[in-house]
Amino acid sequence: MFHVPRNIMWKYNHAVGQLRVEIIKDVLENEMGFEVITRPVTSNDVDVKVFYNDMLLAVMEVQNWKRSSYFNNVKGERALRILRKYDCVRLLVVSFEENVFDTPGDFVENLAFSNVRIVSMGYQVMLPKYYQMFQEHNPEIIRDMKLPDDPLVKETVIEKYRFLQELTT
Repeated sequence: MFHVPRNIMWKYNHAVGQLRVEIIKDVLENEMGFEVITRPVTSNDVDVKVFYNDMLLAVMEVQNWKRSSYFNNVKGERALRILRKYDCVRLLVVSFEENVFDTPGDFVENLAFSNVRIVSMGYQVMLPKYYQMFQEHNPEIIRDMKLPDDPLVKETVIEKYRFLQELTT
């Protein structure tokens, strides 16, 4: 592996995290008819708020991590604290189930206790420039990645969030 300066790593993490937020917003608004408000992934609020007829329907904390990443105590408690502020459907969106279930401590139990639903997308979505970099320097990691224009990305969002439409009928 090669060394990446901290400021470059922060920009990468922010850009990759925000990418999944923007994809969710686009699909929920344009394909499913919801109103969606997003916040920068670095904010101290939920990443996504989903409205239907001006009613807050769901909130989401969104992660776009590689398979081997998981919540530590600080990140897990922060996500729970932010989600607990809302009295609606609470979703923790992750790339892979391992991002949650490989977390040490009581995190999984605290999610259940806080009535937080886990939505595992099954892949990490990656910006093309970073996908190309991984393809050149770490090709085995791209098997878990999808580019934003891959049709599976939109299909997965529709499939995973279809239950929100059922809540509106």
